[in-house]
Amino acid sequence: MVFVGMLDTFMNNITFNEKLVYEERFKNLKISIHTGNRLERVEDKGITVVDRYGIRTVIPADTVVLATGFVPNRGLIDGLRKDPKLQVFEVGDCQRPRKIFDAIDEGHLAAKLLG
Repeated sequence: MVFVGMLDTFMNNITFNEKLVYEERFKNLKISIHTGNRLERVEDKGITVVDRYGIRTVIPADTVVLATGFVPNRGLIDGLRKDPKLQVFEVGDCQRPRKIFDAIDEGHLAAKLLG
């Protein structure tokens, strides 16, 4: 299993305890981690990644899964805000991608404001 990421560190934005859990799960797996690289190409026999210095590396792979990050979809919230009769609260990932606990907490606070 190979992880390739553009950032310089792996498993960003998770707590120390979460990182310990993942490290324990990964311990017995053969995993290589390539940080500071971007995916350039997917071919039949693997992938080509490029680091910040332009150095290309071919990594053998028979299956590729892309996780490309998150961008909020604001279409619904922006449309609802146009109706002056509606009281609209922004909670969770419509603000910015975060953890489920943030969405639960913000939803709880919005519900309290509604009374």
